[in-house]
Amino acid sequence: MSTVSVRIRWTPRLLGETWRRRQLGEKTRVIAASLGIEQSTIRRAWKRAGYGSPDPLLELEPLVKRLEAGERLIDLAEERDEPYINLYRKLKYHGILPNLRTVWTEEMIEDVKQQRGLGVPMSDIAETLGVTVSAIHQEMYRRRETEIRQEWTPELIEEARKLKNRGLTYEQVALELGVSSVHSVKLTLKRAGGIKGTNRWSRRKLAHVKRRLERGDTLKQIAKDHGIQRNSLKVMLKRKGLL
Repeated sequence: MSTVSVRIRWTPRLLGETWRRRQLGEKTRVIAASLGIEQSTIRRAWKRAGYGSPDPLLELEPLVKRLEAGERLIDLAEERDEPYINLYRKLKYHGILPNLRTVWTEEMIEDVKQQRGLGVPMSDIAETLGVTVSAIHQEMYRRRETEIRQEWTPELIEEARKLKNRGLTYEQVALELGVSSVHSVKLTLKRAGGIKGTNRWSRRKLAHVKRRLERGDTLKQIAKDHGIQRNSLKVMLKRKGLL
């Protein structure tokens, strides 16, 4: 049932009374209904009067002091019962995080390498260290000159190709070969070629797809049968002039 909104004269006393009711736990819709107005009307009145709009920097000031004292953001987020990423974005939005650079130790870098070697997702590693995934990537890239790079011999490339063609994911191939960088595996195999499932579309294959489309089969069904994404199939068919 919709509320018929009426014009109301907002006096300081009325604003104060309604706000006190809200602070005591009464729902905004109940307060608005008792005045015969919409919820949006009363919210706008509170906002104009400055109710419920504390300075966010004042709220974050104690948090910033604790961070500067060396406490971890992930621990503070847990204490506040707030998702870590939400708190991180709030601090970043107000320009606070640039002054809170993570001090990377050799032990932290070794820990990252060991966990990646065991196949632990980067997001889990970042959460454990109390940093973001991008912070880890940036630090690892900064240290690229001192890292031992993977030497890809012809024998190692051939072994990686065989594993990939057996149906293993790039992450599984990296684990099997003891390679710490999944990206290195992807890039090397892409350059080397010879990976099954790269979908080279022959005329016969395209003709078969065309017949299925004319028969009424959906792109989703056809893409699933060929083991590719629907959007990839759609782009390819448009490029070939079949859509």
